[in-house]
Order: sequence, then structure tokens, then C-alpha cells
Amino acid sequence: MMCTNLSSISIPHSVTAIEEYAFAGCESLTSVALPNALTKIGECAFLECTSLPSVKIPNSVTAIEEGAFVTCITLTEVTVEWATPLSNLGEHCFGGVTSRATLRVPAGTKTKYQAAAVWKEFATIVEFDPTGIEQVETQTLKAYAQDGTLYVGGLAAGQEWRVYSITGTLIHAGAGSSPLSVCPLPAHGVYIVTDGKTTVKIVN
Repeated sequence: MMCTNLSSISIPHSVTAIEEYAFAGCESLTSVALPNALTKIGECAFLECTSLPSVKIPNSVTAIEEGAFVTCITLTEVTVEWATPLSNLGEHCFGGVTSRATLRVPAGTKTKYQAAAVWKEFATIVEFDPTGIEQVETQTLKAYAQDGTLYVGGLAAGQEWRVYSITGTLIHAGAGSSPLSVCPLPAHGVYIVTDGKTTVKIVN
């Protein structure tokens, strides 16, 4: 598709399948709403959507094909609703994502996901109540760069945060401190700062 200026998508409820490469290369995409009738996310459907911070996959989905979310370097939160982990998963469907992302699963299912292929590879797995009201987060990640130094604020004491290059290489891992956390940046360029829930893109 390569719609580089597309920033958000709300897919109609009549859509049951997202075909291969449908949104590949949509590098400005920051929001996508998947319909409850969806059954398939095709091969490389969201390949290199490099600004997408989160996605919620409805439990109607029965297949996620090869490379569906590969190299989505800012994808740090994936929410799923299956009581039993989906097993019909293509190779590298979350390639380059699981090592830094949080997987949100229905309450009471964490142990199942920790034992399931692909899902167990996520850096963090947390439960949520799909029928309840979740706690509102009061901390908001903020980041900016000045003279080769990154400044990160809005984090709770000890809260983990990471910095990645635009190609997905881990540059720094730290923990929140007051009033600001800092780290040097190796060169001029674009960097991704994330606390696992919020993602900020900064330019040094």
C-alpha cells in the first residue's frame, strides 16, 4: 500500500480479512482499529509500520500470517482477547516486536500465554479485565533532546524506559528518576523512546 502519510485507520465492520501487504510501509500510521468480524491478518499486512505504538486484536481473528507485524519498531503494546492463545500464527508474525513489547491478555490466562509458542516470547505479559474499567495511568512519558543529550521525564521512580534507534537497535535502558532521567545520544538522528506503554519519537 505504501501510504506514507496515512496516520489512522478505522477498518469497517464488514471487513473479515486484511490481505497481504495491505498497509505495508505506512510509516506515519499511529492508530488502527480492527473490527470484531475480522478473521485473518494477512502476510506482512503491517510490515514496517514504524510509528504504530499499539494494536488490539479481537478474538474473532483465527489466523495471523507470516510477518504480519514484522519490523513495527515502535509497537510496544499488543492486546489480545482469546481465552486460549491463538496457535495459527505464521513465522515471524511479530518479528522484531516481542523482545520489547508488552502483551496484554485476559484475566486468568497469563500462564497459558507464558507457555504458548510466539506469545511466550513477549518481554512482558500482563492481565487485564476485558469487562471492567482499568486503572487510569497518571504518569505520562515525556522526552526531548538537546545538545546530544536525551532528557526523559513523566516517569515513576524506578519505572523502566528504553531508547531505540529508528532501525530498532537498543541504544539505552534505564529507570525513572526525579526530576529527569538523562542519557547521551551517539549521533544525530531519529530515536524512539518508550516506557512500554507510551512511545515518543525524538530528533537529535
